Amino acid sequence: MKRVLLVGVALIVAACSTSSATTAPAATQAPGASTAASAGSVDLSKITIAYSGYSTSNTYWNILGKAAAAEATAKGVKFVDVTATTNDSGIQLQAVNSELSQKPSAIIIGSVDNRVWGDTIAKAKAAGIPILAVDTGIDDPYISALIQTDNEGAGNQIGALICTNTSGKGTALVLGGTVGAQSGDARKKGVEDKIKACGMKDDGQYGNWDSATDVSIATAAIASTPDLTAIFVPHSDGAAAVAKAVSDKGLSSKIGVYGFDGSAAELTAILNGTETASIHQDNVKMGQTIVDDAITILTGGTVDKTVLIPPVLITKANAATFQ
Repeated sequence: MKRVLLVGVALIVAACSTSSATTAPAATQAPGASTAASAGSVDLSKITIAYSGYSTSNTYWNILGKAAAAEATAKGVKFVDVTATTNDSGIQLQAVNSELSQKPSAIIIGSVDNRVWGDTIAKAKAAGIPILAVDTGIDDPYISALIQTDNEGAGNQIGALICTNTSGKGTALVLGGTVGAQSGDARKKGVEDKIKACGMKDDGQYGNWDSATDVSIATAAIASTPDLTAIFVPHSDGAAAVAKAVSDKGLSSKIGVYGFDGSAAELTAILNGTETASIHQDNVKMGQTIVDDAITILTGGTVDKTVLIPPVLITKANAATFQ
């Protein structure tokens, strides 16, 4: 969740294949916009993009939100950030619905719970306000665009590494986010598919994207599972916390900890050997691209419906390059 953009990652993103495209219907034109596909015929200062991310206290999302805001400023559109300080789906839903009543030109959502948006989407559709998703998919055909990491593919990479490092032996504790959270479920599935295929035992649980819960589950598993050889945590704050807990017990050489997002704390842990690996997500690129997509849609252009950004595996061999 961070940081310096790598040219190599940007090139990979540019080469990523995508699915179907979407265009803005007349009802979703920005105030004062014509039906022309070019932004040159639109007064971009009249466009208002509302944004709600996971939480401002989460490192990864804080960086993503700042990247989105900076891109909006650079493009000359108004950006309203209604992200809450905590990852509370009820608070997020209330904030988005309140902003929806102000009739922004478009809304970008980074969901805490991707299953709660039915009524909000219906209201946005009736008002002709496009909704875009970032990082976490929302299963509704009205969603105009989704930018996210290839989460299942990233989980596959982590799972394959776990199999290599353990020779397919022992039990892996594989944590998800909240039950039904699209991105966390995909990461968990990706890891589990690989470890099951190589013969490991799978202890699949959910940490609710909460570091304290992750540590509590991991600590209990360490005590109850003598052959525990790997722990996967699907977000960086939790992974760093679990890596510290394992290290504090003197078990880093026996139990590998694998994370996601590659925050500064994770990179330090990987370099000092208390965490084994993580996944780099280009959250800056996500924030920039989802704002650009919103502008394109609002000015009558076409965008890819889904863009999956290829993940990059972070290990001790390359962790320093991400600092």
